[in-house]
Amino acid sequence: MKFEEIGWQRISIEEEALNAVQRELRADGVEVRDLDVSAYAQEFAEFVKQPCYAGEYRFYGGTADHCLLEKALEHFLSFKLINPSRKMTGVDIGSCKSVAPLILREVFDCTCYEQDLDYPPGIQGNRIGSSADHIPLADHSVDFMTLHCTYEHFEGQADTGFVRECARLLKPNGQVVIAPLYLNPNYVNVTGEVDEQKRAGITFDGEASYHCVIPEWKNRFGRHYSPASLLARVVTHCWSHGLEPLCYRLRNWQAIHPDLWIRWIFVIGQPETASTFVGKYSDNWIGPVFTQTVEIPYPRVEIILALEHELPPGSQYSKVEVELFIDGHKVATQKRTERGPFDIRARVERHKTGATAMVELRTRPYFVPRLISGAPDDRKLCLVHRTTTVLPCRD
Repeated sequence: MKFEEIGWQRISIEEEALNAVQRELRADGVEVRDLDVSAYAQEFAEFVKQPCYAGEYRFYGGTADHCLLEKALEHFLSFKLINPSRKMTGVDIGSCKSVAPLILREVFDCTCYEQDLDYPPGIQGNRIGSSADHIPLADHSVDFMTLHCTYEHFEGQADTGFVRECARLLKPNGQVVIAPLYLNPNYVNVTGEVDEQKRAGITFDGEASYHCVIPEWKNRFGRHYSPASLLARVVTHCWSHGLEPLCYRLRNWQAIHPDLWIRWIFVIGQPETASTFVGKYSDNWIGPVFTQTVEIPYPRVEIILALEHELPPGSQYSKVEVELFIDGHKVATQKRTERGPFDIRARVERHKTGATAMVELRTRPYFVPRLISGAPDDRKLCLVHRTTTVLPCRD
C-alpha cells in the first residue's frame, strides 16, 4: 500500500468540489437538502456561552477560536436535527471527553449514554465501553445517537456495522446524526502515524483511491468518503435495513466563522414503522436494494435473476447500473441504457455459502412516480424483478 505525504492536497472542500459531490449523490438516489447555518447564528451565539465550553473543553479541539466554534456548532446542529426532549434516551458515540452528553442531560433533561471504544468494557453508569458496531443495549431502546468528529475514525467494516446497529437500536422515528460527514470527490484514508511498523497495525481501506500520511494531524485513522464509497459502505446498507439516509449540505457556515471545516451532515432515520421489507413490491417493482435468501441444493449452482428495465411514464431513456452481491461479495455488474428484459447471474459453491445464500441487488439511480407523472406514488423504484432461478452447474 502506497502512502503519500503531501498534506491535505487530496481533500477538497471548495465550492466546485462540493457541487460535484452533490450532483453525484443525487444521481445515486441519495436525498440532499440544504441547511442554512446563518439562520441560527444568533441562537448559536447564546448556545456557545454555556459554562461547559469555557472550561477544560475550551481547547479540546485546538487552541484557535474556530476550533471551539466548530465543535460547539456540531453539537448545536445535531441537537437541532434531533430535537431532544425529556423522555428521550440517546447515545453519544465515540464520546471521549465530549460535553455533548452533559448538555443533553442538563439542558434537555434526556437520558444520555456516552459510548467509546477506550472506556472499560460494558455499561458502567452512563458510560458504555464497546465498539460502535456492537453496543450492549437492548433492541429498539434508543431515540437518537450523535457522532461528532467520530464516524470517520471507524476502521475496517465498523462504519458498515454501525448501520446495522442503527437498525437494531433505534426506536421508530429515531435518528442518528453524523456531524460532520467527511465527503469529497476522492476516496481517501489519512493517518498521522509516521512509524511504518505502527502503521502496519491500522486497518486501512484497500479500495481507497489514496492513502495519506499527515504527521501534524496526530490521529490514528481517518476516512474521507467519495460519493461512490459512501453509497457502497453506508447508504446501500441503510436501504437494505429499511433505514432512511439523508445528507445535509451546510450553507453560509461563514456566518459562524470563516475557518470552519464542517460542510456535510449525514442523518440516518428509522421509519415510524420498522419492517422487514426486502425491497420488492407486490407489482414486482424493486427499489435501490433488493434482498433474497435462496436455497443452494447442489454443490455448485448458477443463480440467475430475470429483470426488466422499464421506463416510467413521461421519462426519457435512462441508464441504470445493477450490482449483484452474494453473501456480501460483489459478483456481477450490469449497465443498461435501453428498456427491456435482461438477466444478471453468478456461480456459487455451496461449501462457501452453506445451504442458503443471501442475494442482494443494488441498483441506481431510482425514480419516484409522483415526481415524474404526478401519480400518488412516493415509492423509490428501479427495476422489475421477474424470477430468481437456481440451476446446477455441470462443468
